[in-house]
Amino acid sequence: MAQVLFRRQAERAVGPPLGGRCRAISAGLCAREGNRASPEAIQVLAEEAVGLEEHRAVSLHKAIVTEADLILTMTSDQRDYLRVQYPHKAEQTYTIGEFAGNPEEEVLDPYGRGIAAYRACRDQLKIMVDGLLNKIIESKMG
Repeated sequence: MAQVLFRRQAERAVGPPLGGRCRAISAGLCAREGNRASPEAIQVLAEEAVGLEEHRAVSLHKAIVTEADLILTMTSDQRDYLRVQYPHKAEQTYTIGEFAGNPEEEVLDPYGRGIAAYRACRDQLKIMVDGLLNKIIESKMG
């Protein structure tokens, strides 16, 4: 959800993600490559006029990490794991909350917790994406 929300909000702010200078990729630590988004994720993003039907899961791998200028995770446990696995990228790895200016805020995985949890996650991500987008715009265009 974070990836498509970021892309939508970036396009609204400055056109195609930062004028084509920024690319967001969603990859999971435990993702089953090629799986579709959950029906709940598709539904709550459709409520925001954001399509997720074509999304397919990607498992995080070395090439994605190597190419990344910035790695954002949902939780501090995920961040810490990636910092250990990819120490050369530790200084570029943050939680979304941390990077957006709320270091204590984490995004809980809504999977299996019902539609209300997906809506809460979507709404939390929208706010966090605004914060991180502002920071990225400032660093890329400032």
